[in-house]
Amino acid sequence: MKTLREALSRRMQALMQRSMQLGTVIPDIGDSPDDGSDPVSKLMRRLQSDAANGNADQAIKRLDDLSRMADRMRTATPEDLAQIAQQLQAQARARAQKATLHDLVRRETTLLDHAQSRLNPGQRAAREAMLNQNAPGQDVSAMSTAELLKRLGMAPPPDMDETTPPTQPPSLSPEEIALQHEERRNDHAVQRALQMVACLLNDDIKGLTGKTMPGLTKADQDMKAARAALASAQDGPAEIAIRKVLKDLAETGQQMSEAQKGKNHGGGPLTLLPTMGSSDHAEGGKDKRGQSQADSDDDDNGDGQSGDKSDRDPLGRKTGKGHSGADTDGTVPEADSREKAREIERELRRRDADRTRPQSELDYLDKLLKSY
Repeated sequence: MKTLREALSRRMQALMQRSMQLGTVIPDIGDSPDDGSDPVSKLMRRLQSDAANGNADQAIKRLDDLSRMADRMRTATPEDLAQIAQQLQAQARARAQKATLHDLVRRETTLLDHAQSRLNPGQRAAREAMLNQNAPGQDVSAMSTAELLKRLGMAPPPDMDETTPPTQPPSLSPEEIALQHEERRNDHAVQRALQMVACLLNDDIKGLTGKTMPGLTKADQDMKAARAALASAQDGPAEIAIRKVLKDLAETGQQMSEAQKGKNHGGGPLTLLPTMGSSDHAEGGKDKRGQSQADSDDDDNGDGQSGDKSDRDPLGRKTGKGHSGADTDGTVPEADSREKAREIERELRRRDADRTRPQSELDYLDKLLKSY
């Protein structure tokens, strides 16, 4: 393995020198990784892992891949080297674009959390009506404490009154109102910055793929609506607009995956290097620790392809449903169920602060909420 690696390295250096002599332009792709994360090192580690775990068929397949790569390197020209450099450059650009989209989703989710936390029960009921989700009995402020606990999957104490009438939510103090106004102004500024980032991202994607993303175009309009609602202190419409933005960004993730499939658009296997696509993950040794460890180095191989997308969300991230192992690349939050649970928790905390409620209920809520 060491001899083969050294031979491939010498061949690559010779190609670089020949390119300089001929004046062939090689795009700058940065420094070569020296931590063993390059495709050749990954393939060699996979080969060694397969051999150590007795996966003979898979090891032979990887050995054939190395053999074909060596043959291609022997006949490669400086033009081939320039092409692979361009592909690597496009892949790095595509990865940066996906990271930017992921960050947009994360920051918009934070804005959604802020808007939802500022909604009082009446505003939340109005928002539910606008979303056609205000089914009878869904207003948590009208539910008994026992019913709220059941909605959270908890069994209420036997002596808890099922029909305890809710009290009216207390009005906000001037200090709380001032804090909400300040948060709203900050969210407006953040939304404006995110709108600019989304526009720049759309331009950059067009520069790489030749296409603009309809999802980002829609997100620009919905971000504008969110800014207008925040500027007029309308948290209900702002919350709805931000939900739409998150949906637009999810659609953008799907559109980006399609647009980046071409070799010059950040996808496809490299010209001279072995194919390191996720299809290899589905073959042999999936449950052996050695194989898993080898494959774990290939989280981001830049091929822009995924084998089975049925267990991934629109941004290409694992949903974590029905699969073992930790989900390391994040998931798009389910806004409705998450907000419903958060809404119930807020209502329980409000009732815990209401010292006019039955003492047995207050004691139970005090004990329960200490764990949150």
